[in-house]
Amino acid sequence: MQKVIVLYASANKGKTTTLNKLIDLLSLVSDYYEMYRSGEGWAYFEIKRLKIVVCTVGDSKEDVKENIKYGQDKDCDIFITASRTKGGTTNEVGRFACQQRSNVVWIKKDIRELSNNLFAANIFNLIINEAGCNFSRYVYS
Repeated sequence: MQKVIVLYASANKGKTTTLNKLIDLLSLVSDYYEMYRSGEGWAYFEIKRLKIVVCTVGDSKEDVKENIKYGQDKDCDIFITASRTKGGTTNEVGRFACQQRSNVVWIKKDIRELSNNLFAANIFNLIINEAGCNFSRYVYS
């Protein structure tokens, strides 16, 4: 795994909402995708050469362990998960990233509803840049 992106915050800050918005954006530009989502869930995308997994669940250590297993099963290049601010979820993500020798990007989510779109767009841009995509191709084609 090349990169681990963690959207972290305490409960009810909009992590799931933000990651669902990211899933919607990625589904528009991906070459292939599959999803399991009913409120909270997982999604897998292929964009150019990259395999990307987005997991919206992250309230417990067990959730994060399941997310990691899903990411490993998909042999993804970029793994994105929700997490709490401390404790078992952050420890699990940190341990996993260290084992994988992955770059980790920790993004702290705030509570403002308007920021959900901004956070999703920022993570989307990280992925698009990593994939080497020409964003205008997706906007104008």
